[in-house]
Amino acid sequence: MVVACPTCRAQYRLDAQRLKGGRGRLRCARCRTVFPVEAGTDGGEQRAAAGETGTPAVAAPRARLEIAVLAFEPGAAQKRFQAVMQAAGLRVALADDGPNALDVARRSRPRLVASSFRLPDLSGPELLAAVRDEPALSPSRTLLIGGPVPRLHSPATLAAIHGADAHLPRDARETEIDAVVRALLGLPGGELAPPAEESLRAHARVSIADLKLYFERELDAGRRDGRLHPRVAEYLARARVGCLDRFPELRTTPAPLTFWDDEVRKMLRKAAPA
Repeated sequence: MVVACPTCRAQYRLDAQRLKGGRGRLRCARCRTVFPVEAGTDGGEQRAAAGETGTPAVAAPRARLEIAVLAFEPGAAQKRFQAVMQAAGLRVALADDGPNALDVARRSRPRLVASSFRLPDLSGPELLAAVRDEPALSPSRTLLIGGPVPRLHSPATLAAIHGADAHLPRDARETEIDAVVRALLGLPGGELAPPAEESLRAHARVSIADLKLYFERELDAGRRDGRLHPRVAEYLARARVGCLDRFPELRTTPAPLTFWDDEVRKMLRKAAPA
C-alpha cells in the first residue's frame, strides 16, 4: 500500500501485512511528522505512484496555506508553540534543524514559518532569510522565536533586525503566541504588540543625532526663520517612514508613532545651535 504524509505529501510504500490489526503509525523521513496509517477497508493495497519501501516518492509540492513549519529543538517550548498553532487551525510540520525546515517549507508552501533563533546547521535568522529570498515562498509569513535580548538603547526589534514579520520570546505565554499567530495569518483575535516606548524614543534620538550632524546649517536657518527648513522637514519625513519600516508591527496600531513624534519635538527644541 502507498501512504502519504499529511503535512509534506511525501509518499511511502508500506507492506500492509506489517500493520497490526490493520493500523499503525509512521514517521515521515522528510518532515518528521508522525501520522496514523491503516490498511484499506477491503484489505487490499491502495494504488498510487510510489518508490522503494521507506523511500519518499516524488510528489509535486502543494500550496496548502493551512500548513505551518515549526523549526524548534524538541522540548517543552516546542510543544507549547505547536499546541497553540494547532489550536489556531494549522497543521504543524516539525523540524529540529534549519536545512530540514527549509526543505519542508519548499515542499509544503506553508502559510507560516516559525523558527527558534538557534538551530543546528542553519540559524533561525538564516532560515527565515532563505524563505524570504525564494519567490515561491513569498506568501509565507515568518516568526522568529527567542534570541539575544536587545538592549534598551537599541532602536530596532529583533524582528526588524533580522527581517522577520514578528518576534516572540521563548517563554511567551500561550495567549501571546495565539495573538501573534492569528495576526500573522489575518485571523480574528490577532494582535502584534507594538515595540516598547523606549525603542521608539531611541529611534527618534538617533534620527535627531544624524540631523544635527548633517544638517546643522539648516537647523540654524530654521531657528532664525521660526520654521523647519525644507531639507530638515524632508529628512524627518523619511525618518518617520523608516521607523515604520523598522517596526512593521506599528502598522496595525492606532496612532503608531506618538512616542516617536513626542521625542522628535523635544529633541528639536534642543537641537538647534544657540
